Amino acid sequence: MADDGFEGLDLNDAEPQRPEDTVEAPSWARPSSDRDAVRARLLDEITAVCAYLFPSGYVELPKGDVFCVGDLSGAKGQSLHVELRGERRGLWYDF
Repeated sequence: MADDGFEGLDLNDAEPQRPEDTVEAPSWARPSSDRDAVRARLLDEITAVCAYLFPSGYVELPKGDVFCVGDLSGAKGQSLHVELRGERRGLWYDF
């Protein structure tokens, strides 16, 4: 790649151009204790939540760390995984 002398600008930490024009986030976008409470409760019951949403799914044994189901429509299979324990609890991935 040729060096064209362009260094670029990193504006990630730039201050707002006109602070008086900043807009407060709408209420639905602000942190909410209700939302946090619902999230915590769902994570506490993640295995039951997954079983309710995906009756064809199953907990992968012997560890029981992952709930498996075919896809988001609930088909049988093991393509979609939901983490049941640890820091990644509640995260899902489909491959």
